[in-house]
Order: sequence, then structure tokens, then C-alpha cells
Amino acid sequence: MADEIIRYEDRDGAQITLTPQDVANYCARGSAQLTERDVVNFMATCKALGANPYLGDVYLVKYGNDDASIMAGKNYYTRVAVSIPSYDGMQAGIICTTHDGLVAYRQGSITYPGDTCIGGWAEVHDKRWGCPVRAEVAMAEYNSHRSLWKSKPLTMIRKVALVQALREAYPDRFAGTYDTSEMGERGEQQAPAPNPSKAQETSQEDIDWLKRATARLVELGYVESEVKGYLWQRYKTGGKREAQGAYAAMIAGAGGTDPEPQAAPEAEAVEADAYEDQDIEF
Repeated sequence: MADEIIRYEDRDGAQITLTPQDVANYCARGSAQLTERDVVNFMATCKALGANPYLGDVYLVKYGNDDASIMAGKNYYTRVAVSIPSYDGMQAGIICTTHDGLVAYRQGSITYPGDTCIGGWAEVHDKRWGCPVRAEVAMAEYNSHRSLWKSKPLTMIRKVALVQALREAYPDRFAGTYDTSEMGERGEQQAPAPNPSKAQETSQEDIDWLKRATARLVELGYVESEVKGYLWQRYKTGGKREAQGAYAAMIAGAGGTDPEPQAAPEAEAVEADAYEDQDIEF
């Protein structure tokens, strides 16, 4: 199993190479040891979905003795949905009881005076169907009263409903994946905390390296905005060495051979804060 390699093309046309070591180094979160079953299932799911784990499309979360969960990255569900030719839009909101005891379906995630939110709803439309796929979920089932559920419960329950509707509408695109909003404490704990021992002040030299790395990966078929966000996240949590490791893995995944990007003759200087808006949540 340690020598197993899979190769496939992701949905953006990039050539991906994935090994068990890549999964352990770049695609896993959590405190528990991955099993062979966890890794093989993840690699097979990535290939089946055409997902790029190096860009955070999907990743593994493992705690305790349970099987690892395959989580989808930020905006993965909606990004894939809008790329489907027959997709025809979506609607989502919250379900409330009003001051007079009636049930109301609100668009978005806003309540009116006297409302009590009891759940979320979503509809996904496709030109091939006569009616939309609809999902309704209960607030009591998902609200953990922690993290974003504590500060933004209406936004979160709407998101749960939307993800469930999308997964039911397009099972071939999302089978086996979950969004962090659906996973309770496991989902809340998945993001790696910054490592103080690796923390460093951002330098112009490092920013120039990030720019060169991004440009090279774009040449190989990756999407610029996603590459920039992913490398910046790796840099923030693990310093330049971790960003370099992620870059090398993505180069290998696209069939490239240069592990270190070379300086362009007329490289344009980029201020450090130009990358700040690329911060991503996993």
C-alpha cells in the first residue's frame, strides 16, 4: 500500500498524482493515526470525484478510532455545481416559527422580530428535472453551540441544508464527502492551528517566492486564485518550508519536474498584504 500511486485528471483538467505519503503529508487533519482503509478510501474518492486534494477540494479528518471523514473544502460544493451545464440555480434559507405559532420559510439567513429559527431549507434546480431537489434540516440536530454555530447559527443551518440538497441532486459529484458544518465538533476541530515554532514574519523574499510558485503552477493548469490561497495558508501555518512542500507535491501532481520556482527576469514586487485576502477556511 505504501507504494500505491494513482493518477487522474481533476475537473479543471490538471493531472494529479496521489500516493499514501501525499495523503498523510498534505491531505490529513486530526490527531489519530490513519489506517490503510482510510487512505485507500480517500484516494479512490479523489479519483472518482475528480477532486484536487492539493488545492483543498477534499481532505481527511481523523479523530479517535472511527473511520476518517472526507471533508469538502470551502466553496467546493457550489463551485462544482455551477460548472454542471444543466445546473439551473439554487435557493436556500431558514425555517422559523413566528410569534403567532406559524411556520415561515425565510430566504437567506435573516429572522424577523418574534421569529425562532428551527431549521434550514434549500432547493437545487436542474434543467433536466420537472421539480427541484429540496432539503430541510433541523437546527436541534446540528447546532453544537460552539465555534461558528455559536456566533452564526442561522448562516450555518442554511449551509447544511444547501450542502445536503446539492449532494442529493448530484451524488456522482459529491458522494462520500461532508461539509464542516455537518460534522459537529469533528468539523469544528479539523483546521490545523498555527504552529508557533514555525511562525515567522512575512518577508518580501517569501512573497516573491509565493508569486513565482503561483505563476509556475498556473502554467501547469492550476487555477490562480485557488493556488494563491492554498500556498498562503500553508505558509501561514507552517512557514516557507511547508509551503515549499505543498508546491513540490502540486508540481508532481501536474507532471512537472521543477521543485523550486526560479525568479523571473522582471518579477513584479508584491506587497505582503496582497495575499491577506486569500486566507481560506477549510
